[in-house]
Amino acid sequence: HVVDGVRVTFIDANHCPGAVMILFVFDAAQNKPPVLHTGDFRFHPSMRSHPALVDVSRRGAHLILDTTYCAIERAGIPSQEYVLQCVRDAVLAESVSGRRVLFLFGTYAVGKEKVFWHAAEALSKKVYVGKTKRQILACLNLTSEQRAMLTTDDTKTNLHVVDMASTSFKKMGAILKYYKSRYDSVVAFKPTGWTFSADKKTTRATSRRARGALIQYAVPYSEHSSCAELREFVKFINARNVFPHVGNDRGENLARMMTILRASDDEFQRMCDDANKENQS
Repeated sequence: HVVDGVRVTFIDANHCPGAVMILFVFDAAQNKPPVLHTGDFRFHPSMRSHPALVDVSRRGAHLILDTTYCAIERAGIPSQEYVLQCVRDAVLAESVSGRRVLFLFGTYAVGKEKVFWHAAEALSKKVYVGKTKRQILACLNLTSEQRAMLTTDDTKTNLHVVDMASTSFKKMGAILKYYKSRYDSVVAFKPTGWTFSADKKTTRATSRRARGALIQYAVPYSEHSSCAELREFVKFINARNVFPHVGNDRGENLARMMTILRASDDEFQRMCDDANKENQS
């Protein structure tokens, strides 16, 4: 789209459905570098082949960057693909436990949909969504296969999409009580990058906790870039300037983030090693 002589391009941000990065390219007469605003985004290697981003990388740009996870302890957040495979493995394992299991998948109004799609594909089952969530999904560009997986009849499947709060043990207990004639156990998946912790043995996978018939998986599934991915993206874009738009206090925290983003690979590795030593001590 061209707005007042500025070419505006929307680029898939690999965040929640519909999220985009916005690229502003000025005409040659203005002699200004492009401006790329990521909004919330998750870097993916496929972005390296996007024509508009490749062009920006050759010219350099001012980069307004999602720095949600711009911290050393968030350097190793696993890829979405890895986490989704862990979810598939967990769903398959729990489904052959011999219990009548109700699976719950936490989501936001928009966001975290890939988790329940992958679970549904793994079990070849439909997914129950409530009226409000179904109305939101109807606004998205779903494939015909995804639309066919959805049902608003909770009796048709044991895969239920719920709000994130319903993955707590308290809510899980109430849900199991409601469905006590149909299910013996509730297994809930809570997908958020904030479950990731660099000082735990479960950093690369899911964390399983059980309280009787209630089982909760804390899944480090993130729709924001890890710290390492942010550095990779800044290098790829060849950013002239970086403006963090999360946690930017214009002071100490901004300086810390800029040090992380602009450090050489060796310097960054030393930061990570020092942080690991501190956690172990």
